[in-house]
Amino acid sequence: TTSISVTVNAESDSEQDKTLVSITAPEAITGVVYGTDKTAEALGLPETVTLVTNFGDVPANVTWDVENSSYDPAVKKEQKFDVDGRVELPAGVVNPGSVELTTSISVTVNAESDSEQDKTLVSITAPEAITGV
Repeated sequence: TTSISVTVNAESDSEQDKTLVSITAPEAITGVVYGTDKTAEALGLPETVTLVTNFGDVPANVTWDVENSSYDPAVKKEQKFDVDGRVELPAGVVNPGSVELTTSISVTVNAESDSEQDKTLVSITAPEAITGV
């Protein structure tokens, strides 16, 4: 008679799927220069956001919908607006609680500075006569 002993080891935490708990909203972006292109890259939007899981934080790619934001590069006044983003669930993270895979970020674009603004002519002062030449 032959006897065989089999030991089954449980998966380690690193091999188990992580359960999505929430998505951490990215910090607001301020001080963007007037006239900046209307793209995620030009506005300095992050490429990833942080997912909170039952086994710690995990980075996840985000696609920003800048096109549908209210930002207009031609507006010379300060602009404050939100950009919505769609979060891509990375491999190894599951979402049984159906956490919405969206986020948003607040962006502030500076007003055009005085030195950049067009000036309006108000008056012309005639020069004084030159004498004694």
